Amino acid sequence: MKALLVEVVKSIDDNRTKELIELAKAAGYEIVGILRQLRCTPDPAYYLGKGKVKELVGMVEALKPDKIIFNKELRPNQAINLENLTKKEVVDRIQLILEIFTKRAGTKEAKLQIELAQLRYLLPKLKMYVKYAKREEFPGFHGPGYYQTAKYERMIRKRIAKIERELEKIRHEREERRKIRRELGFSLVALAGYSNAGKSTLLNRLTKSNVPVDDKLFTTLGTYTRFAQFNGRKVLLSDTIGFIEDLPHLVIEAFKSTLEEITLADLIILVVDASEPIQEIIRKINTANKVLEEVGAAEKPIITALNKIDRLSSKEIKEILSKIEGYTPNPIPISALYGYNLDKLCTKAEQLLPKCIQIRARLPLKPDTNFLVSHIYNRGNVKYIIYSNNKVEVKFEVLPQSSEYFRRIIENAGGTMEIIH
Repeated sequence: MKALLVEVVKSIDDNRTKELIELAKAAGYEIVGILRQLRCTPDPAYYLGKGKVKELVGMVEALKPDKIIFNKELRPNQAINLENLTKKEVVDRIQLILEIFTKRAGTKEAKLQIELAQLRYLLPKLKMYVKYAKREEFPGFHGPGYYQTAKYERMIRKRIAKIERELEKIRHEREERRKIRRELGFSLVALAGYSNAGKSTLLNRLTKSNVPVDDKLFTTLGTYTRFAQFNGRKVLLSDTIGFIEDLPHLVIEAFKSTLEEITLADLIILVVDASEPIQEIIRKINTANKVLEEVGAAEKPIITALNKIDRLSSKEIKEILSKIEGYTPNPIPISALYGYNLDKLCTKAEQLLPKCIQIRARLPLKPDTNFLVSHIYNRGNVKYIIYSNNKVEVKFEVLPQSSEYFRRIIENAGGTMEIIH
């Protein structure tokens, strides 16, 4: 489908055309034209000024787009007025983002989250449709349309309530899995950052996985969690939904259970595309910081992974490091694609994670002892193991909250355990 993009900005320096183009392409549109207006206050009827509205109508007649896409959120009356003038479907930024999400959703949870966001977006618009219907300015909705709309509103509210219950159940199940993981001795690390910064590529590199990677916005909508090791420290690494400028609040609300991977993490790795212009890097760092603050994760330990340095010279990397100082903590230049500096990233991550305790366990050498030793290897960081006199001594590190779990399984096997420090 062909799309005509409309970008309204408040200042000449406020240029986000590239992001709007990327969003439209991610939704599958062919861009046939871009209309841009510098305007501080939106027109209450058309959002655009009268002169630009005429220009828009002319561009529609010349370019024949299937849809008109605005970079801002439109009021229902503005969208309806523009559609009446242009005879084309008009959508705003939120609708475009939800359209992308609908195309990319793979899991049941993601589909429910997107449907919830769509319904929450539609609900307040119904009142405007009713108003237009009663004035007979919205063809097809006047007369008995008012009652149909009221009925539709009740149906939407019931569906919202049902989706919220289903998502709460999924959220509870995920929380139970997190508790088990923590008891087993794993720290949680979340990858966060602007969409298309390379989070999934970094996850694949650190965990030897093969999660989907694409050079488009919002490839990841759900949460991918895999095992990783940071200098021998076993962790669970999660890739989460990407951020964008002014991520709609209703999207953040709908994806609350997915974003909890960030809020409940022990450490956040903020992935930034360092190959972009420095102004874009700083803008996107600020965007990520706002989202982290909104979801309640701003106080978490953060490493800033300046990704894609394979595209930069040493001089450019140094310049970026000097200019972002004060904007974001612990910056480390990396290349997720080629593995550059990932050893430094892992070392810093291991330093910032909650400190482990050391445990010394003594076990009788029995047929099932090797199974228990293997379990300790899988869940903890083993320092040494000694076999002697029908006994096994193992020294290993785990998180403090895991000590009672290991004490239980070690004593059940007839062994003893002591916490060294």
